[in-house]
Amino acid sequence: MKNFKSLISFCAIAIYLISLSSTGTAAAATFVDGVVASVGRDPVLYSDVMQEMFSELGDRSSLEMSEEDMVQHLNPLYKEALEREIELRILFKEATALGVVVPDDKIEDRISDLKKQFPNAEAFRTALNATGLTPSTLRERIRRQMMAYTVRMSKQQQFEKEAIISESDLAQYFQDHKSEFKFETRYLVRRFFLKAPFDAKKRDEVRQRLNDIRIRIKDGADFNALAKEMSDGPEASEGGSLGWVLPGDLVEPLNSALLALPANELSDILETDFGFHFLRIEEIQTEGTTPYEEARIDIEPLLRRKQAEEQYRRWMNLLRQRSEIRILRDAIQ
Repeated sequence: MKNFKSLISFCAIAIYLISLSSTGTAAAATFVDGVVASVGRDPVLYSDVMQEMFSELGDRSSLEMSEEDMVQHLNPLYKEALEREIELRILFKEATALGVVVPDDKIEDRISDLKKQFPNAEAFRTALNATGLTPSTLRERIRRQMMAYTVRMSKQQQFEKEAIISESDLAQYFQDHKSEFKFETRYLVRRFFLKAPFDAKKRDEVRQRLNDIRIRIKDGADFNALAKEMSDGPEASEGGSLGWVLPGDLVEPLNSALLALPANELSDILETDFGFHFLRIEEIQTEGTTPYEEARIDIEPLLRRKQAEEQYRRWMNLLRQRSEIRILRDAIQ
């Protein structure tokens, strides 16, 4: 089930499709709304499926094709979106039974984020009208999605905790996927990070504070101790240790700095949207395979997620069997 932000791409493409109405093409006709499925007494509208479906298109380029080719391209996406909409309603029913409540301010935050994707309020209203939504129905759709998502995440987390992963499971995965743990170069890295607000003056103050810390470390102060005391990074309790890092693991400009940095030297101050950083490489290894004892740390959560997803699908299939599902339209016509 996709995030509500799929509405962004849908809004943009819906305007394009509806603009075809003057030509009398089938594409425009697809926006005649109606019930295409139901879960118990909860109807699934064609517009609901279209809103979900267009999250898979990404942009309008896939629509720049013949009418027949477009329908062939969209039909598989339509079927997948219909399944997600059915799942949403099943999860929403579960959320209602569990008493899940989404605060109004959370919904308004999501709508504010959505509005920011448009140049102005008028463009947002135009796009909203193109989808057939009103402000109130948009809020209701987001509320239902957030309730359903809450239940899904809760069940997946429950199944992850309940997953039983044996040492032999970990070892077998390592043996079967050894190529995934081979590397050409990897770096043992520490990071010092101070978060910074967007205000330019305050950001300059944070940059200067971090630069003072960097100078202290260059002059001999203990990186680990200062990171534990002053760094804002989640790895601060580990003395700023990020562990072994592969090229591409870090965001820019940290990744570029990593590749150019000699071992045991501090990088320059590096800025991202979140704040300011500097790095130190403690060791560089070239051409090798991550040892099993290190690899198992990454393998275990991967297998837990896989097992949890399988358990989630079994749970969802059971709910589907208990639900009265009717599909009235399984393709774009």
